[in-house]
Amino acid sequence: RGQAGKSKRTVWIVLLAALLLLAAWWAWGRGFFPLPAQPIPTPSLVAVSTDFSSPTATVSVAWTNPALFVPTQARTPTPRASQTPAGTVFPSSTPTLTPIPSRTPTKTVTPTSPPTLSPGACGHPLDAQFGAEVKFVIHRVAGGDTMDLFISKYQTSLDAILAVNFSLHIPLWAEAIIVIPVGRTDTRGIPPFEPYQASGESLSLDALAQKLNTDAQSLQKYNAFDDSCKTFINWLLIPRARPAE
Repeated sequence: RGQAGKSKRTVWIVLLAALLLLAAWWAWGRGFFPLPAQPIPTPSLVAVSTDFSSPTATVSVAWTNPALFVPTQARTPTPRASQTPAGTVFPSSTPTLTPIPSRTPTKTVTPTSPPTLSPGACGHPLDAQFGAEVKFVIHRVAGGDTMDLFISKYQTSLDAILAVNFSLHIPLWAEAIIVIPVGRTDTRGIPPFEPYQASGESLSLDALAQKLNTDAQSLQKYNAFDDSCKTFINWLLIPRARPAE
């Protein structure tokens, strides 16, 4: 009998231990006996900088088994001042036009004056105006010269040019020497002239007129010479008698 009671106690102990194990297993499955709490990682802010947008925060959180999750007081991340990247100023798409200086120098036309003659030397260079009451120009015809050009440039007329030239070939020949009245179309009372190139003759006006078979007074008048002329250079106007019509 004592042996039978001892066996019953053993059976009850085994049953009680089994019940305790089952209860513990059930409680563990329900989460009544949690495992040591794992620290929740603090979210880290990762700034992604772009040229035109504000930084973006990326939060990485480790996954936790819901059955093992134990509510704890979550740490609130300390807000940090957001650093907005400074704006970048881009140049305007419209180019600024900067005037570029010209490499070709500006040509300034300076009027030329007749060369100064030595005392006692008289004569006229080509294309230089001379004369007192009536002004003239002695010109050497070049390629492209026309009567219309002379008329426009010297404010004269075709009849006036023909009247003051003793012998003039029409059409004009290149290298021909022509006499042109300046600013005058009426040539009445003016003799025709023959251009003459002096070579430095040293003699008086009368002697030169006699040599060239012309009137000394007319030679002096239309060339605007005075009594100081002793040497003759460059070009002269030699008055001639108008041919009888």
